[in-house]
Parts: sequence; structure tokens; C-alpha cells
Amino acid sequence: MTRTKTRGRLRGALVFVLEALIFLAVVAGVHAWQTRGLLPAGASAAPPLELEDLSGRARSLAEFSGRPTLLYFFAPWCGVCAASADNLQRLARWRRDAVDVVLVALDYADGAEVAAYVERHGLTMPVLLGNAETARHWQVPGYPTYYVLDGRGHIRQRDFGYSTTPGLWWRTLPARLH
Repeated sequence: MTRTKTRGRLRGALVFVLEALIFLAVVAGVHAWQTRGLLPAGASAAPPLELEDLSGRARSLAEFSGRPTLLYFFAPWCGVCAASADNLQRLARWRRDAVDVVLVALDYADGAEVAAYVERHGLTMPVLLGNAETARHWQVPGYPTYYVLDGRGHIRQRDFGYSTTPGLWWRTLPARLH
């Protein structure tokens, strides 16, 4: 191979690496901007949450203490939430012995709208009926927003937008370590 070809390939590889780093920096920047208003992750305790489920039964976040919990805030009209529904169901099935998945409906007309959404997507995890105060308390800027809590009720991960099943699985792993 000639020196010119080697330099050309090396330059092409360096350009590729530089473009990949720029792409990753842009993705990280967009992510930081989207999550800037969420509750902080780390050692901060999650706010209390006491809501009714679809059957009218009062439920509390305290019921899930001792186990990591993925708390997923959604709206029944949200297309991204609908696209994520199968991912949540798979996560709940794959990690049922390790993580509780709890859905919190926000921005809906009535419980029937939420129940229709749950049935349409075949969701089997608990669904709580939130309200504007819930969204404000949990700093939910849009849908879907989710928080991963450890077994002590501390926020370990938080995010906004679509996530794949492996992405959700990955985000729930650190919660088991605390």
C-alpha cells in the first residue's frame, strides 16, 4: 500500500471519529437540555405520591419501597408514550423480580380514556391517575417522563422521551445497587 493511500485512510478514520464525537456531543447536549427541569438524580428522595388507580383504590409510592421502581408519567394521547408501551410491558416482564413498573396518567379527560389506553396497549402494571398537581410536584415537563427510584425511594435516574426496552433495562440497573 502506498503512503498516500495510508494517509488517506487515516485521515478518513480521523474525520469519522471527529464526526462521531460531534454527534455524541450534540445528543448529550439535547439530552441535558430536555432533562434540565426534572427532579435531580442522586441522593434526593422522591416526593410523596398518593393517587387512585383505575379501580378507585388509593395507592401510595410507599407500597413499592424496598424495591427499585420505574415511575412512568404519560398521557393517553401521546404518540411517543404509545410507541413506548410495548417497551414498558417487556421491561415489566423481563425484570418483574427486580423492578416495579408503575404508570402515572396525566393530562387525560377521564378514567375511561386512560382505561381504554391501558387495554389498547395490553398494559398489566399498576396505573395511577395523576393530575396537574402531580405533574407540578414531580416536575413533569412533557410526555413521557420517567424516574427510576431505588428501594429507599431515592431518585437514581430520570429521563424524558422515548426509550427502548434495553434503554429502560439499562437505566433500572443502578437502582438495584443502592
